[in-house]
Amino acid sequence: PVFIDSFAGSWIFKPEAGFTKAKFIYSIKSKKWALPFIKDRMAAWYFLSVVKRRLNGLKSYCESVT
Repeated sequence: PVFIDSFAGSWIFKPEAGFTKAKFIYSIKSKKWALPFIKDRMAAWYFLSVVKRRLNGLKSYCESVT
């Protein structure tokens, strides 16, 4: 999105007994175009919706191959 200045992320998967633990870490820096509470809420909303869609896709894939 245009309001992002920099973005980094990592997904860490750790096998456990009978399941896999997943940890998602993101670092987001937005451009200075609006008041912090506005741009931070917009970035949080955007990434929440993106992450939910990706996790649902990952879940569907994992369930289809097992």
